[in-house]
Amino acid sequence: MNTIKMKQIFLVSSLLLLFTITSCDKRPSSQPAASGETMSGLHPYVTAGDPNIGRAFRIASGDIASNVVPLPAMASILTPVSEKRWDDLSARVVEIAGTSEIIPERVSFLIAGLDYGIYQFDVMMQAWDGASFLEPDALKGTLLATLVMDKDRNIRSGDFITGSGGWALGAWSHYLCTGDRPFLKVALEATLGAIDFYEHNEFDGKLNLFRGPAVLCDGISSYPDVWLESMKGIGHIVKWPEHHPDKKSPIGLGLPMHALSTNCINYKAYLLAAQMQQELGLPVDTALLAKAERLKVAINKHFWREDAGTYRYLLDTFGGSDQQEGFGNSFAILFGIASPEQSSRILSNMHITPQGIPINWPVYPRYASPDGTTFGNHNATIWPPVSGVWADAAAAEGHVDLFSLELKKAADRACRDNQFAEIYHPVTGEVYGGIQEGRTARGGAAIKTFIEARLGGSGEPTPENLEKLFPAVKGKEGINLWQSCGRNTFSSTSYLRMLLHGLCGIKLETDGITFQPTVPAGMSPVAVYELPYRQAELEIHITGEGQKVSKMTVNGQETSNIPTTAKGKQVVEIQMGG
Repeated sequence: MNTIKMKQIFLVSSLLLLFTITSCDKRPSSQPAASGETMSGLHPYVTAGDPNIGRAFRIASGDIASNVVPLPAMASILTPVSEKRWDDLSARVVEIAGTSEIIPERVSFLIAGLDYGIYQFDVMMQAWDGASFLEPDALKGTLLATLVMDKDRNIRSGDFITGSGGWALGAWSHYLCTGDRPFLKVALEATLGAIDFYEHNEFDGKLNLFRGPAVLCDGISSYPDVWLESMKGIGHIVKWPEHHPDKKSPIGLGLPMHALSTNCINYKAYLLAAQMQQELGLPVDTALLAKAERLKVAINKHFWREDAGTYRYLLDTFGGSDQQEGFGNSFAILFGIASPEQSSRILSNMHITPQGIPINWPVYPRYASPDGTTFGNHNATIWPPVSGVWADAAAAEGHVDLFSLELKKAADRACRDNQFAEIYHPVTGEVYGGIQEGRTARGGAAIKTFIEARLGGSGEPTPENLEKLFPAVKGKEGINLWQSCGRNTFSSTSYLRMLLHGLCGIKLETDGITFQPTVPAGMSPVAVYELPYRQAELEIHITGEGQKVSKMTVNGQETSNIPTTAKGKQVVEIQMGG
């Protein structure tokens, strides 16, 4: 074979090889995703004028990623998901969705932290905060795995500390982020099932309110002294009905209390169900909207305190409580239950500690100390999910100072500890579990694992080991120091919420994303790289401070939003001020 011929063959072969390589090596952004899929292979990264803002994002992302667990490994996790239960539940989910594509090829879950499994409250917050930007498949798996399926294969959401609307909030946010319509079909059925369940089991027709404990507040330290009667050494409110059979409600969980946050969440459930119906092209059940309006009126009638300019915490048969509830008052603002005037008064009148908004306030006398340094586990301490929602409400109402405090304190604590913990001291900001009756609700293998991780040995829950981990508080009989657990997912996603939805102002809507940044002094410029949104990759650059957008462009073109149909890289440049 002559030299010219050999060169021709070599050239053709090289061109074929180059074509093959380039065809197989296309970047994810050049490939359109299927319905409900988001861009893969991206690694979000944040920078800001305050370096701790970006550093804390990296810590939060690491905490979240480390809490993703594949299905086969879930047997080793507290509150495990068995493969049999998952198979039964996912089969029903596929029937409702009408496609097997709703189940990810590799099933995984986003657990609540180093010492926890999966729970509806946690996944509610993870999804509502924005974890679907980072771990959409694991987040979806967790949303589905926490559903309840009865013997007739009917599904519903809802547990005793999320009401009928908590899961729905997370599910709706996940849909807005991913565009997963088969998932939305399941979300609608689960939400309607939850509404029906709570109306039948917890609705009080006399007050037009729902019974149940406050959102997040399973600890007995959330509640006034009267709820501790006959509960010596018991740290969880869910145990109250079995110790008070003569006082419990005859149906449902049995707690004769009405909490602000739970009623706000149940109000939102009605609206979300109607929104889901509309988005799926179904007739909207107007009864949902009418029930929402009646509940809104009842909340304002029974909970609003004109004298204090905030909503009260509890109504019950024992006198109720006028405590300031962080979640409840924040929900009232964000869900539109509070009027503009009420919202303004709430933001002016809520007690703010040196470390930000507490879960509730003031500290109950049984937990207080003369030097003002002791607080309850679920009383007056800093719980990051509350911080994130309060910051959201503050930004929405133009209180940049309140938003800045929550964002900055969260970032600085994470950078100090190299993690996001579950609970913090409201004065010092140290990782702090607070004090409470009892020691732990963990039992069996869960408590052994908990002890072994901290003290070594066999992890036996001996009196000596329990005293080391939950030491008695001097001068307070039956009250012990509780643990604040590490690498907590809802604490990490709370920061994600403040950064993406607050600082960057990302607002997810059914037709796309709009931007309403809140940039405190010292935090500009802000940049976000490789943030996935449906079939697009977002790169965001924000300069200037404040809340007024003077100019916004996407890929050089002046606009006000990014549509859901956007594909490929979208470079967003926002100038604040003017």
